Amino acid sequence: MSARDELALTMRQNFSGWMGPAVSYEVSAAVLGAGYRKPRTITTAEELDALQLPAIIDSPNGGAAKVEHYAGPGRQKYVEFLFCDDEGEVEAYSPKVFATFGLPVVVLKEGAL
Repeated sequence: MSARDELALTMRQNFSGWMGPAVSYEVSAAVLGAGYRKPRTITTAEELDALQLPAIIDSPNGGAAKVEHYAGPGRQKYVEFLFCDDEGEVEAYSPKVFATFGLPVVVLKEGAL
């Protein structure tokens, strides 16, 4: 199913009663033409490790997080939640460790932020 068809179907399902097929296709084409793209879902540690950095992801097991390089030697990647725990401590994990509990994730932004 094309992105336009998927978006049109979603609109018809959510706005049934006032949006028919012709209107949903026109609106879908306009939305896609304005640059909307369905966020991709990552399900493996390899996909997580292959992200263009910096990246922002959303995990059902912890919420929004950024994926970035450490500033120190080796420039290793890390995943850091954007919101701290109750004690204000930042939680950061290697992509491999994060994958054991944090997947799947939705990529919200990838590359230059």
